[in-house]
Amino acid sequence: MDFFLKVASLSLMLVMKLECGMGQSSQSDMYTPGASGSNVVEDVVKKVEATLGGTNELLKRTAFVESKYGKDTNTYRNGYHGGIWQMDKIGFDDTQNVKSHPKLRKQYAKIREDFGIDWPTVKYQDLRMPLYSGLAARLKYLNVKAPIPSSRQLGSQADYWKRKYNSKKGKGTPMKFISDVLSYDKSPNIEYGNCGKGRKTFIQRGGQCHSCTHGGKHKTGPNLFGICGRSAGSSPGYPYTQAMKDSDITWSEATLDEFLQNPKKMVPGIKMVFAGMKKARERRDLVYYLCKCL
Repeated sequence: MDFFLKVASLSLMLVMKLECGMGQSSQSDMYTPGASGSNVVEDVVKKVEATLGGTNELLKRTAFVESKYGKDTNTYRNGYHGGIWQMDKIGFDDTQNVKSHPKLRKQYAKIREDFGIDWPTVKYQDLRMPLYSGLAARLKYLNVKAPIPSSRQLGSQADYWKRKYNSKKGKGTPMKFISDVLSYDKSPNIEYGNCGKGRKTFIQRGGQCHSCTHGGKHKTGPNLFGICGRSAGSSPGYPYTQAMKDSDITWSEATLDEFLQNPKKMVPGIKMVFAGMKKARERRDLVYYLCKCL
């Protein structure tokens, strides 16, 4: 009997050691400069949000939009230390600006208790470690007074990200944020536009030249049904210009938005007489109608 008890005890200790080792491996990835991937991001998001509060998927979405979870070859470029969440130096400095954001002190205490990190002493270079980059991104969002929109309201989150994280000077656009998130999140409940407004805009601005029904005939322009995810110049039976055929564009929320803003700038050489749409909200509703409402 003593023999079997010893075997059981040793087996239990072995399992505990293995589990502990596995946990340390996952944790070490978060502290490894240059680490990347969805598993690393999910681990960071889980731990950061457990400490500093949830973000309605925004923290995870930001990591994908900013660097494709660190897999973008430009993520860990020389001289830039923003890491997976691509936190600029000025944004990082703001996470240590207690004078402007006195509530940060409470967040520092939580970070110190859960991670043993004294945030005021963290250096910008430390953000090459995924956990530090994720903490900086969460602190930056915490410095914003406006609440984070729900995960379902993707359009509102895209606007929030642009205004509060990417900023006016950033190269990103709300439609690029939307397009990137939709490339991996196929939830049918996600919204980023208004079907009714988009339909009205289509009728007013494109209905004379295009149809958008399944099996609809081409007009002056091609039938636009099912355009999202389709290669430009590929709708059967329509005589596209060579410029459109050679454009190498795949239509997504982001590429459609860019095209609608200035068609001839995006694809020089096309014969389209449409000058473009200046209003971003109008373009978004139209893209939403074409991609999600038909």
